[in-house]
Amino acid sequence: MSSSAPPLSRTAAPLPSAGAPALALQNVHFRYDGAPLLEGLSLEVGAGEMVGLLGRNGCGKTTALRLITGTRRPQSGVVRVGGRDRASWGRRELARRLALVPQELQVAFDFTAEELVLLGRGPHMGWLRGHTRADIEAARGAMRAVGIEQFAARPYRQLSGGEQQRVALAMALAQEPAVLLLDEPTHNLDLAQQSLFFQVLAGLTRSRGLGALVVIHDVNLAARWCDRLLMLAGGRIIAEGDPWTVLTPDNLRRCYEIEARILPHPDNGRPQVFLSQG
Repeated sequence: MSSSAPPLSRTAAPLPSAGAPALALQNVHFRYDGAPLLEGLSLEVGAGEMVGLLGRNGCGKTTALRLITGTRRPQSGVVRVGGRDRASWGRRELARRLALVPQELQVAFDFTAEELVLLGRGPHMGWLRGHTRADIEAARGAMRAVGIEQFAARPYRQLSGGEQQRVALAMALAQEPAVLLLDEPTHNLDLAQQSLFFQVLAGLTRSRGLGALVVIHDVNLAARWCDRLLMLAGGRIIAEGDPWTVLTPDNLRRCYEIEARILPHPDNGRPQVFLSQG
């Protein structure tokens, strides 16, 4: 995995408001089939920060990502990207600031890894033109950054699950975003691939000043890699802060209805959650 990849240019995207967080939700409400799902959700993600969003299945974590990307609209509240109301961004310019890494990239055709990553250049392309040299260089830079340049000519479907997820991450990077949204990106990966994926992601957020909001179920993985955690329950953030602040017995009981012990990891001192017996 290369650590010397040049930083991606961000000249194509409008600059955010000075001092504004990369991403912010303010008092967002959303109802699904008439039932309240998010009730006053507020959160922020700063540049260069990886934030983990925790919560039970069905609590609204993925819905929050959809409200940010615009595939869903809140009934009330504001989603701000770079200090601007999300609704004020055009679709193309928003795609230059936000990029989504899904749980699994659905690929209908037998694309190579490089062809898929090049699809991430869509927001920077004009109508009826092919990829420019700048597009190709940006895609190859993204592949180098996540350590998959050696797979460029390989069919995506022949790659391992971890390699495929790094293709999805490179495709998102090729958009040259300021904010990465990740929806359980390692849910089907083995322990080694989970660790490698988050190692790459953590390096990217810090070296390139990206804000990353990661929906994640594994609280111990989140504690290991995230700078800050948000715990969602009842449609609101019930705890936020560093991993030791959020992962407490009381918070875990409120969110997950479990009894747990929290001990420091012997190598890095980060909190580790152990379910209590009985």
